Amino acid sequence: MKKLSAVLLSASLFAVANADTFYYNSSSESVDLSIADNWYSDADFSTPLGYVPNFSDGTSDIVIGGNAPNWTDLSFNAESVNLNSLTVGTGYFANVTTVSGGSINVAGDVTFSTYATGFAGDIDISIGGNVYFATSSSNSFGDARADRGGINSLVIGGDVYMGTSTTYPSVYTLAESSLMNPSVLIKGRVTSNYASYNILNYGSIWDSGRISSDAYVWVNGFSQNTGFGASGSTSSTGIVYLVMTNNVRDEVASGGGFGSANNAVLSNLGLVMMSATYADDNSIIEYKNYSQSFGGNYMLFEHGVTMISGGLFLNYAATNTSATHGNLKLAKAAGAQAATFGNSNSTIGGNFVFTDLEVSDGGGAIRVRLGMDDSGTNLVFDTLTFTGKATGSGVVVISLGNFEGGDPYDYLSYLITDDVAANGKKVISWSEAAESGINFTTDLYKTFEYEGVQYVFDTYNGADGLYIGYVQVPEPAEIAAIFSALALAAAAYRRKKR
Repeated sequence: MKKLSAVLLSASLFAVANADTFYYNSSSESVDLSIADNWYSDADFSTPLGYVPNFSDGTSDIVIGGNAPNWTDLSFNAESVNLNSLTVGTGYFANVTTVSGGSINVAGDVTFSTYATGFAGDIDISIGGNVYFATSSSNSFGDARADRGGINSLVIGGDVYMGTSTTYPSVYTLAESSLMNPSVLIKGRVTSNYASYNILNYGSIWDSGRISSDAYVWVNGFSQNTGFGASGSTSSTGIVYLVMTNNVRDEVASGGGFGSANNAVLSNLGLVMMSATYADDNSIIEYKNYSQSFGGNYMLFEHGVTMISGGLFLNYAATNTSATHGNLKLAKAAGAQAATFGNSNSTIGGNFVFTDLEVSDGGGAIRVRLGMDDSGTNLVFDTLTFTGKATGSGVVVISLGNFEGGDPYDYLSYLITDDVAANGKKVISWSEAAESGINFTTDLYKTFEYEGVQYVFDTYNGADGLYIGYVQVPEPAEIAAIFSALALAAAAYRRKKR
């Protein structure tokens, strides 16, 4: 347990100028924040305040310290609590709350400066600034355990800074949720001041925490080594969808990944990439083309990836990439520049497994990087495997790139063939040929010239996968001969019909 001096330090670091700071000394006898007896004007609890601070006008900096007993709810007992900042450092398993159906609104920052504190109760939480998990961070915004319960909703206007522990901060919300109406909205990034690996966990850190309904969580990117997990009991029926809204930086990279705080084989999680700016009502203002990459060794999710806008790149060399991760849905939104999925690993190659490929709306892109093996004589490239099939309709762009900093055309030359079906490179595997409404193409290198000869990109939609290659563009004389043969065939057909 941290000493009170650390709580004071945390409060002083993030206090807003000209705001009044008030200190509450929690104990086994003092769990009601609306009683004046335990409020002080100093961090040493030596000068009683004599009254209850103002919880309604948004000017108070509140520091809750002391040694609240385990599993205690410290309640403001007000319908609407409005603070300037809040620091919680009460020891183990004590949560801040207010009356059921109420709200706690903090204009500035919230800091958890000790282990295992957080929020509880059927309440709405709105934080205008950043959230700091300053130390070991088993802190929570609600919990999926039946004896603790989730908060109603959570909005964070700034960043979430993770602490040093691998005991993950968690959140669990009860509000009705959908893709465009998330119950958790983090307008900033989830990041860390430390080099440790951390996951923001939805659900519970306890095995008994049951996720009872689907939830959508919007986050504006992950950096450092941060990631996201979904943890519940074996009876959990709810699926958590992480929606990445990256709209600030061109590319955000994290060394983290996706896991489960209670060690499920695959977490009950789906991913959505939707790079966009949005209004206060969450309506889309503009789709952006920013990207998010995760380089962690754990890609533990089983409810697929949906690409709406921007780019999402996952580690094809992670330990569990041979497991099926649900469906890959390419559904680029109208007005979006791109919706691109691919490999984040610095080493070209590797494979990622999904069930089905679903193509709809504007389709999307699959990035395939080209490189050479150690011998320098064989082409290597990223691949995908679908244990099922490719369905729907739309354009799927096989976006070729990387080339290890060399001349792209030297690498593309390894794709030259006179028969793509027989000698092309299989970049996608599946159990049967893709539906006819899906059109596979490429973007930057549709044609190129190599040693004076023109080549054009071509694909073969085979029963076992998608093959790509470049075939020679016919010479003008050959084209004329082809048209002549077609004309003769048409004339013969007409004569036969007479």
